[in-house]
Amino acid sequence: MNNAMKNLLILSAILVLFVTGCEKSPEADFYVSNPVVEVYDNISFSNTSTRAEYYEWDFGDGTYSSEWNPVHSYDLPGTYLVTLKSYQSASVYDQASMDINVLSTMLEIEVLEYYD
Repeated sequence: MNNAMKNLLILSAILVLFVTGCEKSPEADFYVSNPVVEVYDNISFSNTSTRAEYYEWDFGDGTYSSEWNPVHSYDLPGTYLVTLKSYQSASVYDQASMDINVLSTMLEIEVLEYYD
């Protein structure tokens, strides 16, 4: 094998390593229609992730979704941490999280008695 062939072979190997080493990992990101809602209000989640093949949403209330842009509502008031995992493979993923504040729709009235 002459020097030109050896150099070409080495250059090809370096190029393959360079190209495979430049693959970018997924980047998870999303936004919501409203981060503060009342109980039973629908929230639209918009997935803006890049370089991912599949997704897993954890709504923080024990429910999950693999939809691209899910819609979800909460049955109880509270603060819920929503997490989106964007997977490129089973072991390569990124995640993004956001708090959703769910307000009670009940009006609590305290009645005080007045005596003369």
